[in-house]
Order: sequence, then C-alpha cells, then structure tokens
Amino acid sequence: MVVLLTWQPTAVELDLVERTWSSGGEVLRMHDLSPAELDAALPTVDVMVGYMRTIPKDLLPKAERLRLVHVLGHGVDSLLTDEVVGGLRDRGVLVARSNPCAIPMAEFVLMAMIALTRRTVRLHNALSRDGDWSTALAARRAEGVLGGELHGSTLGLVGYGNIAREVHARASAFGMRVGAVMRRPEHAEGAGLDVVRPWQELDGFLGECDYVVPCIPLTAHTRHLLDADRIGAMRPGSYLVNVCRGALVDEDALYDALGSGHLAGAALDVFEREDVEGRNGYPSRRPLHAYNTILTPHYSGATAEARQRALTTVGDNLRRLAGGEELRNLVRLDEGY
Repeated sequence: MVVLLTWQPTAVELDLVERTWSSGGEVLRMHDLSPAELDAALPTVDVMVGYMRTIPKDLLPKAERLRLVHVLGHGVDSLLTDEVVGGLRDRGVLVARSNPCAIPMAEFVLMAMIALTRRTVRLHNALSRDGDWSTALAARRAEGVLGGELHGSTLGLVGYGNIAREVHARASAFGMRVGAVMRRPEHAEGAGLDVVRPWQELDGFLGECDYVVPCIPLTAHTRHLLDADRIGAMRPGSYLVNVCRGALVDEDALYDALGSGHLAGAALDVFEREDVEGRNGYPSRRPLHAYNTILTPHYSGATAEARQRALTTVGDNLRRLAGGEELRNLVRLDEGY
C-alpha cells in the first residue's frame, strides 16, 4: 500500500506516523518530491492523507489506484466540490475523517463563553495598554465587567455530533441548562439534554438561549444558516460562538447585530473569507473587533493531543483498509459530511 502525505509533517508527526501506522506500506511525502517524481508516483498511490485544504483536487484523478482519501481534521467542505464528489463516487474511492478535535474545541467554547460574558479581552486591553482600571466598570451587562455567569444560563447547540456532545458535557459541569436542535432528535435519547428540538423549530429555539454554538458541517444547506433573520431571532443580549465553519454565519448580519446591541458578543475562530481569500490579513470584511468579540485564527482544535488522535485514527483506518474491514468516520458523499 502506498500512502501519500499531502501536508508538510513535522518531526513529531513523522515519529507518530512511524509508530502508529503499521500497515507495512510505503509512505511518500508530497513536498519532498519533484514535479516529475510526483507525476511518476501518483499512479501507484492507494491513499492520500492531509487536511482538506492540502489535498490537491487536481491530483485525485491522476491517482489511478486511489482507494481512500483521509482528512486529518473534521471538515471536508472545501475539498468535496461537486466535480470531486462525482469523480470519487464513480471510482468507488472512500473518504474518511479523523475527527480528532472535539475535546479542545469544546474547551475553547467554554473559555470563550466565560471571556465574552466577563469582557475579559476588552478589559485586558484597556488595563495592559492604557492602565485603565475604571472606564469599563459601567454596570450595563452589554458594556461592563459585571457580566453574567454560565451557571444557570441556557446554552443552545445547533446540531449534536461529537463536538456538541463534548461541549454539552463541560457546560453541564458549569451548571448550564443545555439544549440542542437537530435533524434526528431520536439520536439524543439518553444524552441528558435539558431541551431537544427538531430542526424545524430552530428559529424559536434560538430565542430561548443565552449562548448559541453551531456544531454542524458546512454544506449547501447550512451556508449562512445564521443569517440576519435567525440572528434577529436570537435572544437580545445573547452570545454567539462559532468554531466550526465561518460561512455558517453571515458576518455582515453578525456585525450589524453587535453594533445595534442585539447581541452582547461573539467569539469567532473561523471566518467566511478563509476559503475565498486565504488565511492572511484581517479575517473579516467588517471590523468585528470594535465590539465585544474574540477573534482567533482557526486554532480552537489545534493541540498536540488532537494531532496524535488524528494520526492514530489514520493508522487504524489503514489497517482496516488492508484487512478489508469497515473504516471509521466515513464521509457520506451524498450529504457532504
């Protein structure tokens, strides 16, 4: 079995590959190959491994023996265009994900909710940059340090997959009331949620929550799911935390809601422009930092432990592929996740 790595692995990652991938195959590193060497190797490749943005879509048809595309993260939206999906389906190529980041992303969500309601970033900036101890002490919740507590607040999860479940576990430990809206409410049976709503009740559900966290993949059906109307349906003074995909949220509508005071704050680890203009420069078309926001560069899932889980899952799936067993975390190409 020939496995092509489509990202530039670190020494630590290469050590993990050597220790956890025991398929007995050959591992090639794309970035170590010349264009001629890559062209010669592609027809022999059985598996491509990388992140959704590092797997070259134009190389997939050239890998004539390709059996599996394995994504190290959670998302596949920018990789699985209609053309790519059609080609993979026609050839019977499988797509799998490692899904390694639910724990650090959930921890990030809890951190963000606390920091937003206590205005931690704005107060840090005022104190460290200007020595300002008092200006931000206004009692209004939407402006000052006298924010709310997570305890007793309502958290609304949009979707209830592995990331949402990890958020739920931690939010419950903080004494939050946790609800979720999902397409298949029966899947939440026994999960211990305080509120379970079907997808068609999303708008009403948003109005019941102090914090809203979308935990769903980006597809044609979920792009701008949180648009002006749905953000308008959120409870006045509530908060939005997005760690999954930037285009789930209409950033223009979010900016307007922050400016009007309808929303008290937002934490964004992902942005619309990532897949359009790349990861460089200011992350949004709007100056979101002017309000009570936390903006981070798509790193909520970036931990050493998550990287180890990602590579270990690949190794497990390589063994399964070699042995003719069912793979873990297969992507349903017709649904896009």
